[in-house]
Amino acid sequence: MVTDSGSRRDMKDQFRCVMLTLSGRRLDPEQITRILGIRPDSSCRRGDRFGKNKKAVQGYWAIEGRPARSRLDTQARSILRRIEPVKREFRSLVEHRDVELACVTFAVMPGERVAVAGYYLPEDVVAGFGALGVGVEFSIHTPGHFKRAVADALTRNTRQRRSK
Repeated sequence: MVTDSGSRRDMKDQFRCVMLTLSGRRLDPEQITRILGIRPDSSCRRGDRFGKNKKAVQGYWAIEGRPARSRLDTQARSILRRIEPVKREFRSLVEHRDVELACVTFAVMPGERVAVAGYYLPEDVVAGFGALGVGVEFSIHTPGHFKRAVADALTRNTRQRRSK
């Protein structure tokens, strides 16, 4: 990373998260949980309320990488390990018509003084999500805008739809 000046602390990411999400207008998160036997870290049905007067326009089911704030590849591998025992069932869900988007999001908020930030994903991580039929999204946020970006994503229609 290159900075305009400052300490090593200024160069560290303020936020780093990897999240695997299934979403769709008709998606039932409780059904996903029953099929996979994995409790989501977050979920909602279409129409559920969250935050201040916001309403979800689609259902979603999501699990997060662990430990929080660890390296992106560490978090991604933790998700792949959680899905591994049920990858056949997961792949079947991804192909179901109620799942409009299956994606793993790598979200980061670089340090305030970082001018350029680069992130590397090892081949095994990319291949692991590819084998599950999951797209990859990178989301890089300026300081202070991450929470708003998450709320906006829940209140708008799915940005992209998988081709069946």
